[in-house]
Amino acid sequence: MKKRILHLIWRFQGGGIETFCLNLYKQLIDRYQFEFAVCGPRQEQEDLVEALDCKIYHLPEIKGKSGKKQYLDALTSLLCEEKFDAVHSHLGFMNISTLKIAAKLGIKNRISHTHVAPLVLKLPCEGAVRRFLMRRYATVCIGCSTPTTNFYYGTGNKVKTFYSSIDIGRYYSDNCRKGRKFIIVGRLSPEKSPGLILSIITELAKKDTTYSFIWVGVDECNVLTDSVLPPPL
Repeated sequence: MKKRILHLIWRFQGGGIETFCLNLYKQLIDRYQFEFAVCGPRQEQEDLVEALDCKIYHLPEIKGKSGKKQYLDALTSLLCEEKFDAVHSHLGFMNISTLKIAAKLGIKNRISHTHVAPLVLKLPCEGAVRRFLMRRYATVCIGCSTPTTNFYYGTGNKVKTFYSSIDIGRYYSDNCRKGRKFIIVGRLSPEKSPGLILSIITELAKKDTTYSFIWVGVDECNVLTDSVLPPPL
């Protein structure tokens, strides 16, 4: 019998977290059953998820303190009704609350997974407290990069870095080694580390002038300035 893993995500809107989960599921489908708890009403893309035989549970949206309480109460009810072998939470620092519930209900495998760049916290001690609680309630702490794991978890045996990779076989072949084009569709926001991506593209362009790069999205953090890139033609 397959092991049941419940993934806690915000919603299915074609973002990076959802894509990561589904790519991972396609590699593990013979051994594991992925199920998802999402916030709020049904989204169009959920049809594609259910086509992979993934069950989706809709919990209240996390809006303010009352919304958070409603969400956690609904999650508690779900975990009591269903028998999951693991809970994999992708909700940032909300993982503290979700995995605390999972721990109290005796779920042995509890994974905290963060996918965004480090944040700016109000108080110096806030980060240390949150890192302690993340490590306390999670049996495995995963981040998408070394800076992310250090910020959310600190260090320790249970802390791991798992890069959010994709199946490059879908986009690459021996017939297109020259003139490769990179296209990113999404907001240019701090959590996507646009500066790092642009620095990589710059280095690639130095080695091969046939590379081209297109980013479709709103520049929320003013990355595309004349000081970083030449002005558009």
